[in-house]
Amino acid sequence: MSSRQKRPGSVYRRGHMLWVKYVDADGAYAWKSTGCQVGQEKQAAVFLRTVIEEVAAQRRAGVRSDEPLTVARFAKRWVAKRRARHIVSAGDDEARLKNHVLPLIGSVLLSDVTTDHVRTVMESVMEKVGEKTMAPRTARHVYATMRILFKKAKAFLPINPCCLDTDELPENVDENPAWRVTAVFTRAEIEAMLSDPRIPVDRRIFWALVFLGAGQRFGEAAASAWGDYDATLVPLGRLLVTKSYSTRDKVVGTVKTEVSRAVPVHPVLAEVLAGWREHGWRVLTGRAPEATDLIVPSRTGRCRSANHMLKKFHQDLERIGLRKRRQHDLRRTFISLCRADGGRGDILRFITHGPNKGDVFDSYTTLPWEALCAEVAKLRINLSGSDVLSGRASSEISTTSKPVDPRGDGETVTRTVTFAVTVPSASRGSVVQLHETPQDFSQGVLRGGRDLNLARQKAKNPSEDATLAVKSRWLLANRFGVWVHLGTSSCIERSRVTAR
Repeated sequence: MSSRQKRPGSVYRRGHMLWVKYVDADGAYAWKSTGCQVGQEKQAAVFLRTVIEEVAAQRRAGVRSDEPLTVARFAKRWVAKRRARHIVSAGDDEARLKNHVLPLIGSVLLSDVTTDHVRTVMESVMEKVGEKTMAPRTARHVYATMRILFKKAKAFLPINPCCLDTDELPENVDENPAWRVTAVFTRAEIEAMLSDPRIPVDRRIFWALVFLGAGQRFGEAAASAWGDYDATLVPLGRLLVTKSYSTRDKVVGTVKTEVSRAVPVHPVLAEVLAGWREHGWRVLTGRAPEATDLIVPSRTGRCRSANHMLKKFHQDLERIGLRKRRQHDLRRTFISLCRADGGRGDILRFITHGPNKGDVFDSYTTLPWEALCAEVAKLRINLSGSDVLSGRASSEISTTSKPVDPRGDGETVTRTVTFAVTVPSASRGSVVQLHETPQDFSQGVLRGGRDLNLARQKAKNPSEDATLAVKSRWLLANRFGVWVHLGTSSCIERSRVTAR
């Protein structure tokens, strides 16, 4: 016996009023008064279509008829969908809703939300701005998140309740008005960051990719693979920016604006990447790069963490005598220096941000590749003579022997340690020395200390301080900007390598 499919709904007479019968989100029949009298069948039919559309929206959102659709439930599903699409800002949106919106209106039925509810949230946010516990820009981000959330709820809210006047929102200014003026690098500072041998080569390559790659966002640079880079195009190579790595979610998703873009590769960056691909990348990984490999991977071959790299960024700045700034300030500096060198802002915007999704005119605009390249090429950066351009430098071999007491019983043995030290070009001809620094050993002479921690786990006697057995190939010293090769099962004294 075949089952008959239920009709989505119908209008019927009940006394002198018109009612509707429809199938709810659970697939069961339900009844509701239209509020229309007999003779108003057209208005009742419109009411029925609205009810059917609401039910369809509830089914798409996974809402049960016995669970009222509140702002909190809808927000939870909205954030989950954004995370599933690997949208980078999903975590920030969730935090804004959880901290500022849902505590006030989370229990309100979604269909009952009005402008007054939005105003209640913004009044609370404005109080925090007045108390200096929230930046005005953050308050505007809270409002923007609500506007996008309720825009997606158009099946339940025919009119977006986020329609406040501009005077009801905080001005788009920084909490500290004097801060933004200092959030930029000078040309000399950029050149020092990309060429100073005291900064490890791999990090100099990464900072070059962020800055000279048209001011990429950190996650975009971290997710860039060799397959995204086409060095054969003229007049400049092309780097496709189509994805971004989220340190919080540990996934590669879409870029922040969900707008992919093609970035002309600055001539200096092209030379840097050529040397890195031919030499440095091979030394770091022990093999030739493939199309799917990251351009500047972490030591584990994965995308670099924004949190870890921020610490290293501040260390690198301190190492060369510069004050702390954000990694994102490299993006701001690229735009500022390009415009200072004569670049056109209207064209640079297509390179650094892509076309505006809300601008129909932009969606019909595809600029010639030569026009984009011409604006990037105007940026004046000089790295001549830097070893970062070739991705390698000259090598020197240093061997040292020293008696050690591996068991701590007073019986010493002599161990020989061989270092193949790549001295950056700026330090060629200088004397490479080994000297004991017990207080420095625990901080990690080799890349951030993690290589040493891994070596401790592999050591035959992990409890001993005097010696350490290392089973690895090439490790990059982050403190002094030198490559160090450690032979298999070599023994490192409590020493560091310096170039004087």
